[in-house]
Amino acid sequence: MEEAFDPEKARKELNELMIYKMPFGKFKGQRLIDLPVEYLLWFRRKGFPAGKLGNYMQIVLSQKGG
Repeated sequence: MEEAFDPEKARKELNELMIYKMPFGKFKGQRLIDLPVEYLLWFRRKGFPAGKLGNYMQIVLSQKGG
């Protein structure tokens, strides 16, 4: 059974995504939304991290046209 859409939960997740920072690597400390497309594309080829970080990186890449 599909979970009902919760606009409050969606708003909170979007707000979190906007401030979420890269926890490691060359761009450690930089907001995901500020990461270069090339860096996100590299992760798409190699495999995104598991969990929330990987999900958020995929969303950012899709919004940047990747």
